[in-house]
Amino acid sequence: MATPPIPVPNSDLQKIIDLLNNSNLPDASRFKGFNSDQVKVLQKAIVDARTLCENAIIKVGLASFMKNDDKTVVSLRHNFDIDATDESPAAGFQGVSLLILQKRLIQLKNGLAGDVPFVFEPTPGFPEAWVVGIDDPTVHIKPFFFDESFKTDLTRAAAILHERAHTILKSPGHPGIGGGLATLVVEAHVDKRPLFTNRARFFDDAIANPYNYEWLCTSIDPRYSPTDSSSIRMSSCTCGSGMVYA
Repeated sequence: MATPPIPVPNSDLQKIIDLLNNSNLPDASRFKGFNSDQVKVLQKAIVDARTLCENAIIKVGLASFMKNDDKTVVSLRHNFDIDATDESPAAGFQGVSLLILQKRLIQLKNGLAGDVPFVFEPTPGFPEAWVVGIDDPTVHIKPFFFDESFKTDLTRAAAILHERAHTILKSPGHPGIGGGLATLVVEAHVDKRPLFTNRARFFDDAIANPYNYEWLCTSIDPRYSPTDSSSIRMSSCTCGSGMVYA
């Protein structure tokens, strides 16, 4: 049996990823209508979104070697209906689903490094960010995105990851949860399977839904704490979604 790779401690992994990302900050010319302070916040949010995705790729890749109650294993079940530690006859199916997710996460990570425009929209209130369709990568940002009393580095990064997922993964809307998300005002780690409209096709809906990537990547980030209200702030997307916790 092959020896599993030795996991890198979260703190060391975060430092390595941060060093790599900070050497490649997005060009300020990508941002239209923002002041200099807002540009810096956005640059950090984009870098943090890459970190979220890269961290998820590493941890998902190691999930089959983790304990049954590890938060990565649990989040995979709750957000993609994948049991990475399954040893039953259905393990082959679980393995295929895990490979599909890993491929999508890599696609998302590569796309997050793309040179896309960000446009400031001065209208107050929700939503904080959105894209139009799946072909125009432009991300529209409202003032609420920069609200220090309500937003955090983690939730800003999650919002960027979510909006970019729409165009990178060609995922229109939010399959499985429709337009009104009153029933999905939930934390990132919570089991979403009972809340989707069709339990039988949960994975198919989840793999095409930017929220599920946001939930997975956020819930396994070292900064996330379900009991810490500062790490769980409400975010929204205009693609027929309503509002959920990031």
